[in-house]
Amino acid sequence: MDRLDRAALRRFAVKLRFDYLWPEQVQALVRAALLELGIGDGPPSSLSRLQRVTPGDVAAVVKRCRLVGGARSAEAFALMLREEIELKGEGAARPIGF
Repeated sequence: MDRLDRAALRRFAVKLRFDYLWPEQVQALVRAALLELGIGDGPPSSLSRLQRVTPGDVAAVVKRCRLVGGARSAEAFALMLREEIELKGEGAARPIGF
């Protein structure tokens, strides 16, 4: 929201800010995703080192697993999640448009 124009913000009656998941939330979401994919392992401890995780990151990995496979273990899923997060970059804003 910090990057939005103040005039544009006035046009929204409700303003919500979504932040990154807390480590406990990442663990719970990945546990549910692993169960959904039929991967019996619990969430690996390496998840605690991940930062800037969103529900969309986990959903993207689940979709990728369904389409092309690749996660046969919790560690493989965690690696795919790390790669997904790295695709976001360092959070530097890029201009939109021309």
